Amino acid sequence: MANETSYFRTALARGRRFLGWIALILVGLYFFSGFYSVSQNELGVHLRFGRIVNPVVPPGIHYRIPWPVDEVRLVRVHQVQRIHITDFRNDLVEPGAMPSAALRKIPQPCAITGDNNLVNLDCIVQYKISDPEKYLFSHNRAERLLKDMACSRIIHCLAGMPVDTILTAGKRAIASKVKAGLQSMLEEAETGLSVVFLELKEVKAPPRVQSYFYDVINAKNDKEKTIDQAESYRNVSIPAAQARASRLLQEAEAYKNEVVTEAKGDAQRFLDHLSEYEKARSITHRRLLMDTGKEIVTTVSKLYLIDATEQPPPKIKLFKK
Repeated sequence: MANETSYFRTALARGRRFLGWIALILVGLYFFSGFYSVSQNELGVHLRFGRIVNPVVPPGIHYRIPWPVDEVRLVRVHQVQRIHITDFRNDLVEPGAMPSAALRKIPQPCAITGDNNLVNLDCIVQYKISDPEKYLFSHNRAERLLKDMACSRIIHCLAGMPVDTILTAGKRAIASKVKAGLQSMLEEAETGLSVVFLELKEVKAPPRVQSYFYDVINAKNDKEKTIDQAESYRNVSIPAAQARASRLLQEAEAYKNEVVTEAKGDAQRFLDHLSEYEKARSITHRRLLMDTGKEIVTTVSKLYLIDATEQPPPKIKLFKK
């Protein structure tokens, strides 16, 4: 009986030691499980009993007190995500509420422009998480809120622009305005999201009237082309006309200078002859008569000589040159 009691005590002691080792191993595994890693494209948020201890845990190996004391939520901050927006009607009403009759009549991909026209829009928003703490705890559905805000900004921008501008040159301006306004709204709402890129893939008129819109756009393109051709012709014609006018003015100025110079020369010659005539009137008179006669004789084809001293009246003598 004593041997059995001793054996039982020994077995019980060994069992206690074995359970102690098992408990020690379990405790060791429990505390060892507190080690965790954060990858390069992630950031962690460290919680202790639901309260934030460290809002930004950088990449690397870290330690936390295992559950249920501490918890670390990992967020992919460098991963670019995207939302494809083609439906505007559902975002205009509260969840669970029935849309109005006017909204039910509008096709889902359509939005209203500033001149009360409809356009089909296909938009892609690329975003990433910029603040893990705000992303996890500010809103339950940040992506849903992002989509609602994007739809609101798109509708707001389209409501201030005519349909012709939207379908032609306003596509890039709309994307820029929507991106800037959407980022401002996200920051104000503290969603922890940031817009990386926003693209309007397709903006077009509804299928029923699309051909008519294209006719209008083609007409406007033809108008712009005609205006450009007219501008080009004007840019070529006006300089040519100005050059021709400048050349005519220069020729007229040269002719004026020539005539004035010639007139001044004739006047100066007359004054010189007058001066010589005043000095010796008879000699100058004779020389002028001789010069004048020389000029006249060289220009006539027939010459008549009359001798005034002959009696009876002189006979006319003809000399042919």
